[in-house]
Amino acid sequence: MRRTSIILGMVVGVMLLLSCGLEQVDDPLSAEAFSISEMSALHGTTGEERDTFYRYETLYLTIEDLFPRWQTSVEIVQGDDCYAVHDHMLVITDEEGRITDLPVWINIGVDENGNPVDESGSYAIRIVQANAKGEWNKFRIEFTVVNGLAPFAMVQPTTAAGVFNNGAALEGDDVYAGGNNFGAGAEVRLYVVDASTLYQTGMLYSDVTGGFETVNADANGSLPNTLVWTGATAGGYDVVADVAPFGEYNAGDAVTSVKTTGLTVQAPAGAADIIQDIACDITGSYLNQYDESDPLYALADPLVRPAEINSIVAVYVTDHRDVWAQGDDLATAETVGSHTSPTICVVNPVSGSLALVQLRGEPKPQNRQPLNLWPGDYDVVIDMNMNGVYDPGIDVLDGGSQIGFTVTGDGVPGEIPKVKLFYGSMVDYDRVNAGVRRVFLLVTDGDGNPVVDAPVYFNVGRGPGSVDPTETMTDANGYAETFYSGSEYGQYSIIRTRVRVDNAWRQAWISVWGEIPCTHDQGILIGG
Repeated sequence: MRRTSIILGMVVGVMLLLSCGLEQVDDPLSAEAFSISEMSALHGTTGEERDTFYRYETLYLTIEDLFPRWQTSVEIVQGDDCYAVHDHMLVITDEEGRITDLPVWINIGVDENGNPVDESGSYAIRIVQANAKGEWNKFRIEFTVVNGLAPFAMVQPTTAAGVFNNGAALEGDDVYAGGNNFGAGAEVRLYVVDASTLYQTGMLYSDVTGGFETVNADANGSLPNTLVWTGATAGGYDVVADVAPFGEYNAGDAVTSVKTTGLTVQAPAGAADIIQDIACDITGSYLNQYDESDPLYALADPLVRPAEINSIVAVYVTDHRDVWAQGDDLATAETVGSHTSPTICVVNPVSGSLALVQLRGEPKPQNRQPLNLWPGDYDVVIDMNMNGVYDPGIDVLDGGSQIGFTVTGDGVPGEIPKVKLFYGSMVDYDRVNAGVRRVFLLVTDGDGNPVVDAPVYFNVGRGPGSVDPTETMTDANGYAETFYSGSEYGQYSIIRTRVRVDNAWRQAWISVWGEIPCTHDQGILIGG
């Protein structure tokens, strides 16, 4: 599967994805060690804090004491090397400077077909922030992966052959379940329930299939592969292995995943738009209207399987379009504050299921540049193949011809700007060996309509490299593009842009970093 390297962005400050072994000093590139976070935790399927993880688990990160409401790089590396197991993520901290229950590795120790693979070893999660004052947060959290089953009870949805189905099935499939470590001869009831992220003692189970199945574990505590659903219907579910006392959640019960959807049932992949509720609040409740001060989250269990899925995806908040067409460029909507990059996060690699993730924050009185959206109409698009453009049948769209969600309010500060500028950049795969990057600019009016035939001028205002062309016009969709080449190791170049609209000049810029050791995308600075 081709992976596109999206160049990530910030308005104020520069987000560098650093080489291994950095500490918090004035010159971050000359540092020798990351700090060890004392206010962090890793947890897996069972929810408790630990530093060792096993096959079939999903790994979650919680960390505090970060810059609040700020874009944050999260990356997994192996051992003391700079080998990234997954391309890094770019997420937003909450109003208290926390990241809570962020999935960073889904279905450890299996491939996309559910077969075991040896991913054992010593790993670390690196968290990197750079704020507007030039201060840095750089933390390292170590953990271990074991090549084998967990020593505690686990349950997995499976195929008829007893193979883990990666938490994904198609409509009409028969769903089976298996498990381990329930104690020799233990009586277990297998339920399929609506997906939940809040399992509390005493919560009653309601089986969606018409009735639970009762099985007994063998002498090793393993459950027989058992048919739990004939002809599954679309939706998001969990599989539960219930031990006495039966019928309600208690210690000793096993759930496929306590914080993400354990089983997503979908229609087969097709060529049509995948339209799905995505925008939601912190509880995962889908909303169509927000006040400008409300935080914005995303959550999705696509009811149609995307035809192509990266393990790492980009979640864009875009101005609303009545019609999304193949190849439309994805550009993140301008905010009142500083951040204009998409959120980069992990999804289930088979279903595309997206766990709850924050997209925009809630302002506080002391925030000079609150991270919230201007009043207007917006869509959310999950770029499942990370190519920076909209693909029907692959990307997941909030709303379709209907508005994804509306932001109401008076605007902060002042009125909605008459002209909005959106920047984006990605590797040019036709000239990847030459280090060429495609840089594009989207120009819209205050209502989100494209500004057509506006003259655009590009130039490198600082640093190495050049752009071609230097002069162009916005097209029928409001886009103009140029190609940047000539970056140098460890240096950045500012690409400046001037746009003439309504006899007035508008300016914007994008700062592109040359390659830095062990990065898998480069940081950029976006402004206007």
